Amino acid sequence: KTTFTLTVTNGGKDACILTISPKTYQLTVASGKDRIWSTADCEKWLPAKKTTLKAGAVHELSVKWTLRRSSEGCKLSDSQLKPGTYVATATLNDKASAKQTMQLVR
Repeated sequence: KTTFTLTVTNGGKDACILTISPKTYQLTVASGKDRIWSTADCEKWLPAKKTTLKAGAVHELSVKWTLRRSSEGCKLSDSQLKPGTYVATATLNDKASAKQTMQLVR
């Protein structure tokens, strides 16, 4: 397993409402164009939250990934992923906001 630690920062001058839910936020892992895993496949994989962020404030959340392929309905593949390069992309309100490239080795 691996845990992604994600942060959202209010870069504005005013407070804002941050809503983390399957409708507003998604973390996806891909290898090239091959979608491997996503929080969109299972609501319980995403720690839902609604909070007020003051100007300059940061909200941190953690998302765990079992290093297995996912599909709708919280289903996880039994097979292990092959070594290679994977990219995790965090999307907030349909805008890619962060990417992390990872190398899986055995």
